[in-house]
Amino acid sequence: MTTVRKIDADTVVPLLDLAVKPDQDTLVAPNAVTIAQAMFDDAAEIYGIYDGTTPVGLMAFIDMTHPAAELEEGDIAQSLYLWRFMIDQAHQKRGHGEAALTLFDQIAKERGRVQVATSVVPGPGSALPFYEKHGFVDTGRVDDGEVVLEKPLGPHV
Repeated sequence: MTTVRKIDADTVVPLLDLAVKPDQDTLVAPNAVTIAQAMFDDAAEIYGIYDGTTPVGLMAFIDMTHPAAELEEGDIAQSLYLWRFMIDQAHQKRGHGEAALTLFDQIAKERGRVQVATSVVPGPGSALPFYEKHGFVDTGRVDDGEVVLEKPLGPHV
């Protein structure tokens, strides 16, 4: 069963060893970079993605209601922004990404958010079809070369 847990000193090292396939390297930053960058962003939260006790991925998001969140034109202040999302190459195509995305939506709903957002690198191997399959819609905006996607959430939990 896929679960997500906030990272801590005891769980960070195994998450550093996870990596996407070599042809996906240009689509998401390495986990070490994500963790290091998040240390300097008070609005960032990082979760390990697990299959039981086995780490299989990492997701980081920005709570756009946090005072440190840097809102840009078009951002919805009541959203959670999925900033980084990866599943280790050995664990892809096993449903962990879908399950973790569902858990992300649940976290957002529990916090009273009305939508979630993310962005993807366009091109071959892009995660765009994955996100579209899960209800995300292209906003027409591009941020740092990435296509910005949003998804409204249903009724709150």
